[in-house]
Parts: sequence; structure tokens; C-alpha cells
Amino acid sequence: MATKAKGPGSKVKGPATRASASVLNLLERRKLALVLDLDHTLLNSCMSTEMADEPEAGLLKFRLDHERGLGPEGKTLHFVERLQIWTKLRPGVKKFLRQAAAMFEVHVITMGSQSYADEMRQLIDPGRQHIKGSVIGLGQMDEFGELRPADKKRLDGELSGLDSIAVVLDDHVGVWPDHEENLIEIDRYLYFPSALKQFGMWRHGASLLEKRVDEVADRSTLSAAFEVLRRVHQDFFAERAAHLALANKKAKDAEMADLAWGLDSESESDGAGRKNPEITPNRKDPQVPVTVPEILALEKRKILAGTELVFSGVFPLDAAPHTHKMWRLAEQFGARCETQPGPNTSHVVAKTWGTGKCQWAKENGKHVVSPDWLFCSAFLWSKADERAFNPPDHRK
Repeated sequence: MATKAKGPGSKVKGPATRASASVLNLLERRKLALVLDLDHTLLNSCMSTEMADEPEAGLLKFRLDHERGLGPEGKTLHFVERLQIWTKLRPGVKKFLRQAAAMFEVHVITMGSQSYADEMRQLIDPGRQHIKGSVIGLGQMDEFGELRPADKKRLDGELSGLDSIAVVLDDHVGVWPDHEENLIEIDRYLYFPSALKQFGMWRHGASLLEKRVDEVADRSTLSAAFEVLRRVHQDFFAERAAHLALANKKAKDAEMADLAWGLDSESESDGAGRKNPEITPNRKDPQVPVTVPEILALEKRKILAGTELVFSGVFPLDAAPHTHKMWRLAEQFGARCETQPGPNTSHVVAKTWGTGKCQWAKENGKHVVSPDWLFCSAFLWSKADERAFNPPDHRK
């Protein structure tokens, strides 16, 4: 069949044009893009074979009995028969999605298979009311039926062009090497024993299932993440409104200046038909005058602004302190870091009590906290209470 010829005025929309139109469409609806990970972020899954032994089966029965009578909205433990897996939803996940969908176009991307992504979407958003964007499973099955995960996640394909307005929520920074500036790292949700083994943490204690406890929805990591998302959305659109107002004012000023020059033939000008460059509208795109990565960086720096940290017993002796991930993390979240205590020191971050810097802090009324204080502040995007993070004292 012959292809219909395009008229001289017609244009074929390429990927870049479609992406720009998609961004503009979202902005006109006062929405940004939110890209969500699944496993260890919104939920935790494990194979049924990993829970087949008598102790594990007893733990599952305890949880199922606990949720009996709660109804579909309250139920968080599910058996997905088609995939032969148990899935535990993170407390508050449905409320989180409902709130986030009012401000964001929600997408899902996972290292799992497409069938896994689709099944999990059905669990967390059965009515398809909140996840209106793409649902992507990157994992592929090999010839032996084993899952072959992708090497990294990217804002490409269906997510292409969203870099400037997208927030990514994931428990693993390393899988987003090209988009770390878009990322809010979330504390891992490790409900099943197999999850602890997966991350080599089984020696450090029992899983939430084994402890027969769970996160509290209203005080969970998801609740804290939503507060960050709310601030990002608010700051982005406030900045955009200010830039649009300024751009409109400059455009009107330029029109009035052109009119005045046209009426006054004797006035000096920069040349016929040329506008005064001092009142030319800002060259930055007023539709996206500030990007989400810029807003996230600003929000991060507010968390520990005004603090000055000194580390004690945290870094290897042969390592340059400023290259260590904790030093960089502290600076990203607004803290000033020094190698030695001084008059402006507010916190000594120590692996254990008993060092000279700890003693100095005690004598000078400064906070002494474990590294977990810094990690908790970063995960919650809120300065953590120092009293809950005393370093262990091995002298006792």
C-alpha cells in the first residue's frame, strides 16, 4: 500500500518533540513525574519455596491470622499463585500512592520481569486509579527459566525526556548511575528472612516477619518520603510561577520599548528592529525554569544546614576523609565537615565511645552520635533526634 505523502506544512513528531509535549502537558496539569521502584521500596517478595519449612510456615500463619478480617484495603500479605511468590506490601503504600498521584504522574520500573511488575501493580493499585504512567519490568528470562536482570535503570524509552521533572524513589542508588540527581534513596523494606540473606544482613538480626513486628504506616519511610515529594512539588511550581511572571513582564517591557522606539524617531536605539538586550526575556525555558534535580539538591542542603561534623573512628586511617561516602553524604545534606573539632563543631560522629574527640565533645557540650544518625537523617530527609543515636561504649 502506498504511503500517503506529507504536505509541505506537515511535520513528523520525533521522540524529542513527543517528550517535550509530554512534559508540557504534565506541567499544565501542575504535575511532575514520579518513578517508583518495587522490591524493598514499596513491598518485599520471596519465592514460596523459601517459606516452605515449618518455622517459616508458622510465621506466615501468624501474620495471616493477624490480618484476618481486615478487608482488601488492610491486607498486606499476599500469595501470588501465578508466580508462586509471597508478597508483603509496605505499610502505608496505598495511602502513599493515593497522595502522590494527586501531584505526580506515577510510573513503576523494576529489575524484575514484566509479569512480576504487572502482578505487583495489581496488588498495590488494583483499580488502576493511581499508577497512570508506564509499568516496566526490565528483567528477562533466559533459556533455563532464570531471571536475568538488567544492568541499570534509565529514564529512557517510555520515560525518555522526563529528566528535568522526574523524581525517582528507589532503595538502591547504584542502579541509577545516570540519574542520581533525580533520586530519593529510601530505607530498604526487608520483611522476609530471604531479604536479609540477599543483602548479607542475616547475621545482624532477625527479619520483621521473624520479629513479628512491622513498620508503622504513619511514621514509616514512605510517610517521610511523601513529605519530601510534597515539598519538591510545592517549590518547583512556586519557582515556575515566579519565572513565568518575570518572563511575561520582560516580554511586555520589550514590546513597550519597541513601541516607544518606533514612535520616537530621534531616540537612541541599539539599531533598527533590535531589542535592548538588558530587557530581553531570560533565555532559560520558562516552562522548566528550575529542574527537579536542582530542587532536590536545595532540599537536601536544608536538612543539616548549620551543623559542623567531625568524624571519629569512622574512616580508615589511610583514606582521605573527604573522599569517604559518609563525608560526601553529610555535605550533600548541608553539613560542614572538618577533620578536627573546633569552636563551630556541633556533632562528633563516632563509631564507638571513648575516643579523644568524644571526650572533647562531652567536655564542650557537643552532640556525640553514631553514623546511623547521619544515615537516618538522610533517609528521612529530616534531622534525626541525636538522643536516639548514642554510639556503643565498648569500655563497659
